[in-house]
Amino acid sequence: MSENRDISVIADVWVQVFTLLLIVSAVFSLHYLLAAPPAAAPPAAPAAAEGTAPDPAPQAAPQPAPAAAAPAATPAAPVSAAAPAAASPADRVQWVVSKESEKRTTLGSVIAMARDGDTILVQPGRYDVSALIGKSLTITGGGASPAEVELTHAFSPTLSVNGGDLTLRNLTIGNTATLEHWTLSISRGKLNMRGVRLKSSVKGLKAVDSSVEASDCEFDAETAVFVSGRSNARFSDVSLTGSYIGLRVEDGTAEVLLEDSIVSKGGTGIVAAGGARVEIKGTTVSGHTAYALAAGSGAEIRVKDSSLTENADCAAFIHDTDGRVVLEKVLLRRNKCGVQFAGKGSLDVRLSRFRDNSMGAVALSPLQGDLAVITGHGNEGFTVPGEKKPAARKRAAAAPRRK
Repeated sequence: MSENRDISVIADVWVQVFTLLLIVSAVFSLHYLLAAPPAAAPPAAPAAAEGTAPDPAPQAAPQPAPAAAAPAATPAAPVSAAAPAAASPADRVQWVVSKESEKRTTLGSVIAMARDGDTILVQPGRYDVSALIGKSLTITGGGASPAEVELTHAFSPTLSVNGGDLTLRNLTIGNTATLEHWTLSISRGKLNMRGVRLKSSVKGLKAVDSSVEASDCEFDAETAVFVSGRSNARFSDVSLTGSYIGLRVEDGTAEVLLEDSIVSKGGTGIVAAGGARVEIKGTTVSGHTAYALAAGSGAEIRVKDSSLTENADCAAFIHDTDGRVVLEKVLLRRNKCGVQFAGKGSLDVRLSRFRDNSMGAVALSPLQGDLAVITGHGNEGFTVPGEKKPAARKRAAAAPRRK
């Protein structure tokens, strides 16, 4: 009996110990649950990047602030100064640069910071800049005329575009370098110019494998414009003055259209070589110390409804390398001669007028004159070999037919 009681006492003690352990374990478990961190909430949508407008809809560009009100070069809307990235239409902004803001941030720095598709408004003044552009960018002068905003440099090219898309409006681009730098050059890109003056002490615009559109512009340099490679260029209502050459086009894949323009007061007006194609419409080429036009190396120059006048040498020169000139409704007046052949080449002249050219309408090389091919009809002051003169045609028409 006593032995059973001892066993029961021992069992009760173990039960109490076990119960106490359960209580302690429960307390610790409850403490752990209460102290555990809450379940992670789903990640919030990322905040808008600095400089991104909260409203995705494009907004109208604000009006430019006065130059004195811009203490530093700043965009008209907030923008990040990080590395440029492609911007959506809503993110594109307009930077405002003035002479006052240039004390802190130069125009060249703004060009580097601007993102793809941005616009830079440059307030009146003269800015020293040499920039490489590889993105879509618009640079506009904020003056009343192109002369009020000038971008220039004395030692390097002023603007160089490589693979970018550059639009220029209402400004002057200059360069005073003594080295043979191009003031404005573009390679494998697009260039659109309107209301721009380009003035250089050496070389003007160079376009290689590019698309160029220029209207209401002036180009004045040693070589005003040079186009080569797989380029397509159109110049409308422009003025070209090249102390050496006004317009030079090279390469069989290069095509240039020049219309309603003036090419004057230089060495040679227009030169085409290497199979290039140049088309000229409604344009005056005059006042050169050499030729108005020169074509060689398989190149072709087509001229229509234009004037080639008062050039010290002949109006058109065809090299001995198979150049070709086509004249339709063209006035050739007061030149040394109308067209000069240096050897093999071709001339097609129709409905054109040759007047007061001191050495005549056409000059042929004494030794290679038989290599020149001349075709056409209906000209004044020049009869194409084999073509009947107007008087002869009238007599033939009036003569009675034999029965």
